[in-house]
Amino acid sequence: MFKSGAITAIGSGGNLQLDGAQARVSIGAGTTNSALSALAVNYGALGLQGDTSNGAGGSTITTTAGLTNYGTIDLDTNDGEGGSALRIGGALINLGVMHIGCNLLGAATTVTATGLASSGTLIVQGNGESGTTTEATLNIAGAAPTVLVGNNTVAGDADWVFKSGGITQIGNSANLVLDGAQARVSIGAGTTNSALTGLASNYGYLGWTATRPMGPADRRSRRRWGSPTSARLASTPATTRAAAH
Repeated sequence: MFKSGAITAIGSGGNLQLDGAQARVSIGAGTTNSALSALAVNYGALGLQGDTSNGAGGSTITTTAGLTNYGTIDLDTNDGEGGSALRIGGALINLGVMHIGCNLLGAATTVTATGLASSGTLIVQGNGESGTTTEATLNIAGAAPTVLVGNNTVAGDADWVFKSGGITQIGNSANLVLDGAQARVSIGAGTTNSALTGLASNYGYLGWTATRPMGPADRRSRRRWGSPTSARLASTPATTRAAAH
Protein backbone atom coordinates (compact mmCIF):
# COMPACT_ATOMS: atom_id res chain seq x y z
CA MET A 1 0.00 0.00 0.00
CA PHE A 2 1.21 3.48 -0.93
CA LYS A 3 -0.20 6.81 0.15
CA SER A 4 0.02 8.35 -3.31
CA GLY A 5 1.68 8.09 -6.71
CA ALA A 6 1.56 5.27 -9.23
CA ILE A 7 3.75 2.58 -10.76
CA THR A 8 4.05 3.37 -14.46
CA ALA A 9 6.85 0.96 -15.45
CA ILE A 10 8.46 -2.30 -14.37
CA GLY A 11 12.17 -1.81 -14.91
CA SER A 12 14.68 -4.07 -16.59
CA GLY A 13 15.45 -6.90 -14.16
CA GLY A 14 12.37 -6.01 -12.11
CA ASN A 15 9.80 -8.64 -11.20
CA LEU A 16 6.26 -8.23 -9.93
CA GLN A 17 4.13 -11.28 -9.17
CA LEU A 18 0.60 -11.24 -7.79
CA ASP A 19 -0.78 -14.48 -6.34
CA GLY A 20 -4.53 -14.72 -5.80
CA ALA A 21 -7.50 -12.37 -5.81
CA GLN A 22 -6.54 -10.58 -2.60
CA ALA A 23 -2.94 -9.84 -3.57
CA ARG A 24 -2.79 -6.16 -4.47
CA VAL A 25 -0.64 -3.06 -4.77
CA SER A 26 -2.92 -0.18 -3.86
CA ILE A 27 -3.04 3.55 -3.29
CA GLY A 28 -4.46 3.76 0.19
CA ALA A 29 -6.11 0.79 1.82
CA GLY A 30 -7.98 -0.74 -1.08
CA THR A 31 -9.21 -3.96 -2.60
CA THR A 32 -7.77 -3.46 -6.11
CA ASN A 33 -4.39 -2.93 -7.75
CA SER A 34 -4.96 0.80 -7.95
CA ALA A 35 -1.23 1.58 -7.82
CA LEU A 36 -0.88 -0.26 -11.13
CA SER A 37 -3.68 1.47 -13.03
CA ALA A 38 -1.16 3.71 -14.85
CA LEU A 39 1.23 0.86 -15.71
CA ALA A 40 2.37 1.58 -19.27
CA VAL A 41 5.68 -0.24 -19.82
CA ASN A 42 7.15 -3.57 -18.78
CA TYR A 43 10.88 -4.13 -19.24
CA GLY A 44 11.06 -6.95 -16.70
CA ALA A 45 8.63 -9.65 -15.61
CA LEU A 46 4.97 -9.34 -14.63
CA GLY A 47 3.12 -12.39 -13.37
CA LEU A 48 -0.51 -12.91 -12.38
CA GLN A 49 -1.31 -16.24 -10.77
CA GLY A 50 -4.73 -17.40 -9.65
CA ASP A 51 -5.79 -20.23 -7.39
CA THR A 52 -2.33 -21.10 -6.13
CA SER A 53 -1.24 -22.32 -2.71
CA ASN A 54 -0.33 -18.69 -2.04
CA GLY A 55 -3.74 -17.24 -2.82
CA ALA A 56 -7.23 -18.27 -3.92
CA GLY A 57 -9.01 -16.70 -6.87
CA GLY A 58 -7.58 -14.93 -9.87
CA SER A 59 -5.31 -11.88 -9.83
CA THR A 60 -6.56 -8.82 -11.71
CA ILE A 61 -4.92 -5.66 -13.03
CA THR A 62 -6.93 -2.97 -14.79
CA THR A 63 -5.07 -0.12 -16.49
CA THR A 64 -6.33 3.15 -17.86
CA ALA A 65 -3.94 3.38 -20.83
CA GLY A 66 -2.02 1.22 -23.28
CA LEU A 67 0.71 -1.21 -22.26
CA THR A 68 4.01 -1.89 -24.02
CA ASN A 69 5.76 -5.14 -23.16
CA TYR A 70 9.49 -5.54 -23.79
CA GLY A 71 9.91 -8.29 -21.20
CA THR A 72 7.67 -11.13 -20.05
CA ILE A 73 4.03 -11.14 -19.00
CA ASP A 74 2.62 -14.41 -17.66
CA LEU A 75 -0.96 -15.14 -16.60
CA ASP A 76 -1.81 -18.49 -14.97
CA THR A 77 0.97 -20.39 -16.72
CA ASN A 78 1.31 -23.21 -14.18
CA ASP A 79 -1.05 -26.19 -14.33
CA GLY A 80 -4.10 -25.80 -12.09
CA GLU A 81 -3.94 -22.01 -11.97
CA GLY A 82 -6.67 -19.83 -13.42
CA GLY A 83 -9.07 -16.93 -13.09
CA SER A 84 -6.62 -14.06 -13.62
CA ALA A 85 -7.29 -11.06 -15.85
CA LEU A 86 -5.28 -8.22 -17.37
CA ARG A 87 -7.57 -5.46 -18.63
CA ILE A 88 -5.62 -2.90 -20.63
CA GLY A 89 -7.22 0.51 -21.12
CA GLY A 90 -5.53 1.08 -24.47
CA ALA A 91 -3.57 -0.88 -27.05
CA LEU A 92 -1.22 -3.74 -26.23
CA ILE A 93 2.18 -3.49 -27.90
CA ASN A 94 4.06 -6.73 -27.43
CA LEU A 95 7.75 -6.79 -28.30
CA GLY A 96 8.60 -9.44 -25.72
CA VAL A 97 6.75 -12.54 -24.52
CA MET A 98 3.15 -12.80 -23.36
CA HIS A 99 1.87 -16.18 -22.15
CA ILE A 100 -1.80 -16.54 -21.24
CA GLY A 101 -3.01 -19.74 -19.56
CA CYS A 102 -1.79 -23.34 -19.32
CA ASN A 103 -2.66 -26.86 -20.43
CA LEU A 104 -4.53 -27.68 -17.20
CA LEU A 105 -6.11 -24.25 -16.75
CA GLY A 106 -8.35 -24.26 -13.70
CA ALA A 107 -10.55 -21.23 -14.48
CA ALA A 108 -11.01 -18.81 -17.37
CA THR A 109 -8.07 -16.45 -17.92
CA THR A 110 -8.43 -13.27 -19.97
CA VAL A 111 -6.42 -10.40 -21.44
CA THR A 112 -8.30 -7.51 -23.04
CA ALA A 113 -7.04 -4.46 -24.95
CA THR A 114 -8.39 -1.91 -27.42
CA GLY A 115 -5.83 -2.83 -30.08
CA LEU A 116 -2.79 -4.99 -30.69
CA ALA A 117 0.62 -4.64 -32.31
CA SER A 118 2.81 -7.67 -31.66
CA SER A 119 6.11 -8.68 -33.22
CA GLY A 120 7.12 -10.72 -30.17
CA THR A 121 5.78 -14.02 -28.86
CA LEU A 122 2.11 -14.60 -28.00
CA ILE A 123 0.87 -17.85 -26.46
CA VAL A 124 -2.82 -18.28 -25.68
CA GLN A 125 -3.23 -21.67 -23.96
CA GLY A 126 -6.57 -22.91 -22.71
CA ASN A 127 -7.29 -26.19 -20.98
CA GLY A 128 -6.20 -28.95 -23.34
CA GLU A 129 -8.11 -31.86 -21.85
CA SER A 130 -10.90 -33.35 -23.93
CA GLY A 131 -14.36 -32.07 -23.01
CA THR A 132 -13.26 -29.14 -20.87
CA THR A 133 -14.58 -25.60 -21.32
CA THR A 134 -11.97 -23.67 -19.35
CA GLU A 135 -10.89 -21.03 -21.81
CA ALA A 136 -7.95 -18.68 -22.24
CA THR A 137 -8.88 -15.55 -24.17
CA LEU A 138 -6.97 -12.68 -25.76
CA ASN A 139 -9.76 -10.24 -26.64
CA ILE A 140 -8.80 -7.30 -28.85
CA ALA A 141 -11.52 -4.66 -29.32
CA GLY A 142 -10.04 -3.59 -32.64
CA ALA A 143 -9.26 -4.87 -36.10
CA ALA A 144 -7.15 -7.92 -36.81
CA PRO A 145 -3.87 -7.15 -38.57
CA THR A 146 -3.87 -7.73 -42.30
CA VAL A 147 -0.35 -9.16 -42.05
CA LEU A 148 0.41 -11.34 -39.04
CA VAL A 149 3.92 -11.00 -37.61
CA GLY A 150 5.72 -12.45 -34.60
CA ASN A 151 5.51 -15.92 -33.05
CA ASN A 152 1.94 -16.92 -32.23
CA THR A 153 0.47 -20.07 -30.68
CA VAL A 154 -3.18 -20.72 -29.84
CA ALA A 155 -3.72 -24.03 -28.06
CA GLY A 156 -6.32 -26.02 -26.16
CA ASP A 157 -9.62 -24.26 -25.45
CA ALA A 158 -8.38 -20.83 -26.47
CA ASP A 159 -9.75 -17.91 -28.46
CA TRP A 160 -7.76 -15.01 -29.89
CA VAL A 161 -10.57 -12.57 -30.61
CA PHE A 162 -10.65 -9.45 -32.79
CA LYS A 163 -13.61 -7.14 -33.24
CA SER A 164 -13.29 -6.80 -37.01
CA GLY A 165 -11.02 -7.23 -40.00
CA GLY A 166 -9.14 -10.37 -40.92
CA ILE A 167 -5.67 -11.83 -41.38
CA THR A 168 -4.87 -12.15 -45.09
CA GLN A 169 -1.15 -12.89 -44.88
CA ILE A 170 1.36 -14.53 -42.55
CA GLY A 171 4.44 -12.38 -42.82
CA ASN A 172 8.03 -13.30 -43.46
CA SER A 173 9.50 -15.19 -40.45
CA ALA A 174 6.13 -15.09 -38.66
CA ASN A 175 4.56 -18.19 -37.09
CA LEU A 176 0.99 -19.22 -36.39
CA VAL A 177 0.34 -22.59 -34.71
CA LEU A 178 -3.20 -23.78 -33.97
CA ASP A 179 -3.11 -26.65 -31.50
CA GLY A 180 -6.36 -28.57 -31.08
CA ALA A 181 -9.93 -28.39 -32.33
CA GLN A 182 -10.87 -25.57 -29.92
CA ALA A 183 -7.89 -23.34 -30.71
CA ARG A 184 -9.12 -20.47 -32.84
CA VAL A 185 -8.55 -16.93 -34.09
CA SER A 186 -11.98 -15.40 -34.47
CA ILE A 187 -13.86 -12.24 -35.34
CA GLY A 188 -16.02 -11.80 -32.30
CA ALA A 189 -16.17 -14.53 -29.68
CA GLY A 190 -16.63 -17.59 -31.84
CA THR A 191 -16.01 -21.29 -32.27
CA THR A 192 -14.21 -21.17 -35.62
CA ASN A 193 -11.16 -19.53 -37.18
CA SER A 194 -13.26 -16.78 -38.75
CA ALA A 195 -10.36 -14.28 -38.65
CA LEU A 196 -8.51 -16.54 -41.10
CA THR A 197 -11.17 -17.02 -43.78
CA GLY A 198 -9.46 -14.43 -45.99
CA LEU A 199 -5.97 -15.87 -45.55
CA ALA A 200 -4.37 -15.74 -49.00
CA SER A 201 -0.60 -16.00 -48.58
CA ASN A 202 1.95 -17.45 -46.19
CA TYR A 203 5.55 -16.26 -46.08
CA GLY A 204 6.26 -17.72 -42.64
CA TYR A 205 5.01 -20.86 -40.90
CA LEU A 206 1.44 -22.08 -40.47
CA GLY A 207 0.90 -25.29 -38.53
CA TRP A 208 -1.95 -27.41 -37.20
CA THR A 209 -1.63 -30.20 -34.71
CA ALA A 210 -3.83 -31.98 -32.18
CA THR A 211 -1.38 -34.31 -30.53
CA ARG A 212 1.13 -32.11 -28.73
CA PRO A 213 0.78 -31.78 -24.93
CA MET A 214 -0.67 -28.28 -25.38
CA GLY A 215 -3.72 -29.49 -27.29
CA PRO A 216 -6.81 -31.63 -26.64
CA ALA A 217 -6.77 -35.41 -26.36
CA ASP A 218 -8.43 -35.64 -29.76
CA ARG A 219 -5.90 -37.29 -32.10
CA ARG A 220 -7.18 -35.96 -35.38
CA SER A 221 -5.34 -33.11 -37.06
CA ARG A 222 -7.56 -30.87 -39.12
CA ARG A 223 -8.11 -27.46 -40.60
CA ARG A 224 -10.78 -25.57 -38.68
CA TRP A 225 -11.91 -22.83 -41.03
CA GLY A 226 -15.03 -20.84 -40.25
CA SER A 227 -15.91 -21.10 -43.94
CA PRO A 228 -13.92 -21.86 -47.08
CA THR A 229 -11.16 -19.33 -47.62
CA SER A 230 -12.19 -16.58 -49.96
CA ALA A 231 -8.84 -16.69 -51.75
CA ARG A 232 -6.49 -19.48 -52.71
CA LEU A 233 -3.36 -19.74 -50.54
CA ALA A 234 -0.43 -18.36 -52.49
CA SER A 235 2.50 -20.70 -53.01
CA THR A 236 5.59 -19.48 -51.17
CA PRO A 237 8.92 -21.01 -50.09
CA ALA A 238 7.71 -21.08 -46.49
CA THR A 239 6.46 -24.17 -44.66
CA THR A 240 2.76 -24.83 -44.25
CA ARG A 241 1.61 -28.11 -42.78
CA ALA A 242 -0.91 -30.02 -40.72
CA ALA A 243 1.01 -32.36 -38.47
CA ALA A 244 0.10 -35.37 -36.37
CA HIS A 245 3.03 -36.58 -34.31
